[in-house]
Amino acid sequence: MRVETTQVATRWRAINAGGVDWAANWRRKVEVRQAHPVGMRDWDGRAQRFARRAAELNSARDPLLRVLAEGVSKDDSALDVGAGAGRYALPLASLAGRVTAVEPSPGMRAALAGALAERGVESVSVVAGTWQEAVVEPHDVVMCAHVLYFVADVVPFIEKLDTAARRACYIYIRVEGREEPLLPLWEELAGGPFPSEPGFADLYPLLLSLGIRANVRLTPPEGGGGYPDLDEALGQARLQLGLTLDQHEHDGRIREFLREHLVERNGRLSFPTRMQSAVVWWQKE
Repeated sequence: MRVETTQVATRWRAINAGGVDWAANWRRKVEVRQAHPVGMRDWDGRAQRFARRAAELNSARDPLLRVLAEGVSKDDSALDVGAGAGRYALPLASLAGRVTAVEPSPGMRAALAGALAERGVESVSVVAGTWQEAVVEPHDVVMCAHVLYFVADVVPFIEKLDTAARRACYIYIRVEGREEPLLPLWEELAGGPFPSEPGFADLYPLLLSLGIRANVRLTPPEGGGGYPDLDEALGQARLQLGLTLDQHEHDGRIREFLREHLVERNGRLSFPTRMQSAVVWWQKE
């Protein structure tokens, strides 16, 4: 059965915080970023890195999973929108009775399928395609982690999340931008305003404008970034600085900057900058 996107049901009076068109604000940020090399993403090429991160996830300490564990049971069905290589779809299988993972990238889906087979998990089904294209039935719980940054037409996207959720909808989103630790290097190498992605400060007033008054739980402050070695940190920094695969003229300076600023923490390299994400969720009436 096809789930039609309908106008999200207003549970409260819509609030236009600050007199800003928050949907237009979101679209502008996404489009500016996508028009810049910083916004380019080769999801298939990043699948193995995402798979490693999924395998390394500590479910007991992850802020999103801790919130989900309070509201999801084995009697529930759960829908993971933009599941990637399974960072959350895999542990969700131990919380919910049935999980559906929607993912557009073939590389990410292959990594997820491999992890499911390796762990012997049979309760997760994978749907290929973007969320806008996906045909799924309603689930008890719907979640979307670190996906909205790339969605220009965000209101229909959220409306569809809300429509697909029988009981509750969860969104996980950054408070500070991932680029924050690298901004001094950006100013040195590129200059001008960084094309930042939208985040929690843009999402919450947008939800208010839709009549959704969501719960929020901020994560404990953490160091920015997290890499197994300097080479991976260099590769990720190059992406965040908008450098293409064949642009290596700044590698020496980037490596020097990383050596100066990264610290070792629990066997990984990370920036000491204190950063947070937010778990945003609302119950259906």
